[in-house]
Amino acid sequence: MFEKKGKIFYNNDSPFLKGGRGDLRLMKKSHKNALANAGLLFLALIFLGGVYFFTSKNSTQKEDEKQKVFIVPAFQRGQIKFLQIYFYDQTNHYKSRLENVSNEWQMVYPLKDKADEESVNRILNDLMALKSEMQLTNVSADQIKNYGFGDPVGKIVIHLEDGKEISVVSGKKTAVGDYYYTMANSITNPIYLVYYYKFASLEKKPGELRNKEIFTIPLASIKVFEIKPKGQEAFTFESRVENKESVFYLTHPVSAKADYLCVKGKILEFYAMSILDFPEAKKQNPGLAFYGLNPPYYLARMISADGLTNELNIGKEESQGVYYACVNGRKEIVLIEIPDLTNKFSIRLFDLTSGKTNG
Repeated sequence: MFEKKGKIFYNNDSPFLKGGRGDLRLMKKSHKNALANAGLLFLALIFLGGVYFFTSKNSTQKEDEKQKVFIVPAFQRGQIKFLQIYFYDQTNHYKSRLENVSNEWQMVYPLKDKADEESVNRILNDLMALKSEMQLTNVSADQIKNYGFGDPVGKIVIHLEDGKEISVVSGKKTAVGDYYYTMANSITNPIYLVYYYKFASLEKKPGELRNKEIFTIPLASIKVFEIKPKGQEAFTFESRVENKESVFYLTHPVSAKADYLCVKGKILEFYAMSILDFPEAKKQNPGLAFYGLNPPYYLARMISADGLTNELNIGKEESQGVYYACVNGRKEIVLIEIPDLTNKFSIRLFDLTSGKTNG
């Protein structure tokens, strides 16, 4: 039976009613319990889903970490006898051979020269840090050439004193992503994918591995400093000791005691210079005179007390602030950058001497 109470009808026969009234409290309580249970079930599902997600993610990360391996076996630098570097810039092939002589690096091919220690150390550091991001396995011998190993971009071979070799070969770049296909120690599986920028220090031409210093005589050992500006005669300064103090004397073209700090400052300006590049094409043809080097436009020379000589000859300007030069008596033409060349070779006797000259 329904009973009307205002605008609401109550079912008096409902089992949820008490005393014949439409008491909804039991119904509301049951509804609340159902909502609470649904909420707990939802939270449980979220928790279980999170556990699965993180478990799955960690499992995937572990699988990725298996592929991220160092591809060069550990070695001691003192064990290295030779280091061979091959580089192909898509136009020319370059080969360099460096020798470890009493822990100092010397270039022995394509010419004999002192190697740039900083460049060689950077190469060794980067080699030891090479790490793959991914690996390709089960690559057949017929498929190897598809990855650029027929004519690789680069190859480095480390020859150890015990006769063992460690090699790293970089093939072509991947079609997607910034990787090089890379192999270690032999042309075989697996093929590693290594970020290409990690090879930046390894892709070097011979000129980039050579020592670029010009003046190497220790400053304290300099006995004679000679400088010849363009179109002028040479100025010669001699180091002497007076009253247990080092002094400089101008000995040519006039005789005078020089200002020690001014002459030392001028010498330091030259010691700060270095070779910019070793242009491969500019050898001895069409001759040193063509480049303004026979005789040179400018000259700077340092002579040590035991007769060791460092000399810089500068010729014509190749481009703005860059000049052709020869170093230490070699006929090989190099490039040197001196934006303020005229000021470097400027000599004012009044500034470099006490103003009193004899001659």
